Amino acid sequence: MKSLVVIGGPMGVGKGAVCRELLSRSDKAVWLDGDWCWMMHPWQVTNETEAMVERNIIVLLRNYLACSAYETVIFDWVLDKEFVVRTILSGLRDLECRMTRVSLVCAPEELRARLIADARSPSALDEAVLHLPLYQTLEVPCLDTTGLTVSQVVDRVQEMIRAGSKHA
Repeated sequence: MKSLVVIGGPMGVGKGAVCRELLSRSDKAVWLDGDWCWMMHPWQVTNETEAMVERNIIVLLRNYLACSAYETVIFDWVLDKEFVVRTILSGLRDLECRMTRVSLVCAPEELRARLIADARSPSALDEAVLHLPLYQTLEVPCLDTTGLTVSQVVDRVQEMIRAGSKHA
């Protein structure tokens, strides 16, 4: 059975680095970063563009899950609102797969340090830290990455995958 790994977390927490390493450790896997569906100019966040991006993500995930070349589909995005996750997952409900969801979080000071190291704007720092508490309200386990290396975080995500997933 296919495996869908859904990783959320605030910008700068390390989702991309974790997914990159998880992909390199996986066999027959593909990775979709939700941000890739926002690569547009000018960048406009409207009801129309949000709905379009969600539809695009659903189409890509469905295609990856349907492709016999891949056994594991890794998807990451900010995913700080349960209704967004539910919208995307509802578009996959007719596909059978094992799903593992996790939100990556860290201490606010560490998140700020990571964003500064990435040369993010001061407004991005503030926004990311403000969104951090939202992850505690979701119906998904939070993995605190404070003080952990990317490799250690990937080890823990892989443990979660092995421990058992629910069906999507």
